[in-house]
Amino acid sequence: MEALAVAVPFTAIVKRMLGPAADELAEQLRTEIRAYRYGRTLKLLEKVERMAQEAGFTPQAVSPKILFPLLEGASFEEDEDLHTMWAALLANAASPENAKGGYAGFVAVLRQISPDEAALLNWIYDNALENRNNVDPSDVPVMISESHWMDLRHRS
Repeated sequence: MEALAVAVPFTAIVKRMLGPAADELAEQLRTEIRAYRYGRTLKLLEKVERMAQEAGFTPQAVSPKILFPLLEGASFEEDEDLHTMWAALLANAASPENAKGGYAGFVAVLRQISPDEAALLNWIYDNALENRNNVDPSDVPVMISESHWMDLRHRS
């Protein structure tokens, strides 16, 4: 409980002003924050369940290394589109096809991006899907081989 007490710090002046009510007010704020995060987590799990059903798979256990940071990030997310992206990330991590995939980097990205940046990523993805059959392979940039990349790094 002490760790939670730090989450709602009051200055000495505020504590003096509120008196014994300071602890009660801090507990009330913690309770409201917990309820908000719990509600967001439930909504996330509903989305994940629906996504798994629509994709036709039974979700598998997700590594705690991915699961706990993902749930924490999603529980604070206010934007619905980003919240849905958190749900899609969890659904993908729980998919039997992706059970060995590493998703820690995606968790970090979702923590960092704004709703506008998420919309841009979705736009890029949607356009890539629409145009994937119309791409001329000669228009795609050539990837640098690993050995060539190492040569370039050693020269600089």
